[in-house]
Amino acid sequence: MKRIGITGGIGSGKSTFSRFLEEQGAVLFDADRVATDVMENNPDVIQSLKKVLGEAAYLTDGSLNRPFISQAIFTDESKRESVGKIVHPVVQQRFVEKAEAAQKEGALMLIREAAIPGSGNKQATLDYSIVVVAPDSIRLERVMQRSGLTEDEVKVRMKAQPTFIEYVEHANEVVFNEGSMEDLKKKAVAFWDRMIAS
Repeated sequence: MKRIGITGGIGSGKSTFSRFLEEQGAVLFDADRVATDVMENNPDVIQSLKKVLGEAAYLTDGSLNRPFISQAIFTDESKRESVGKIVHPVVQQRFVEKAEAAQKEGALMLIREAAIPGSGNKQATLDYSIVVVAPDSIRLERVMQRSGLTEDEVKVRMKAQPTFIEYVEHANEVVFNEGSMEDLKKKAVAFWDRMIAS
């Protein structure tokens, strides 16, 4: 089973690329979605996050106060790092468990999709990593259309993520997503065929 890491900045198309691979038969581990689950349902994580971000990080029903958290982590690097140190190890353990289960089920490929490239032990659990990239202007337009965020709000999020160079440094391969959905799908299918054949 091939363990593939797929990263990319907001609006790059990494989730679409991952979905196309899933259609080919890959098992998907959405690290960002798992992180949200962990932040909402893991008591130890919740307690630690409240110490870093304050009680306002959670609404009265126990769900995440997303606007508050986004504002905190996208504008304060130290808080972003502190949250990462709390959440990422738990998410990584979930990935290891998912990989073991996928292996037993005979999966040919497991994808770890995440907004931030892995380092250290995360990279060690992957066989190959891809970064999906697109020009900033295209990413900005995509995110504004789907999220309702303002241009300035999207730019703050983009600035908080790794640079193009930092993404590429962590990747074995760069996928350029400047064209149509069909173009990206062809690239995903070609990648699947190449990885499975090898």
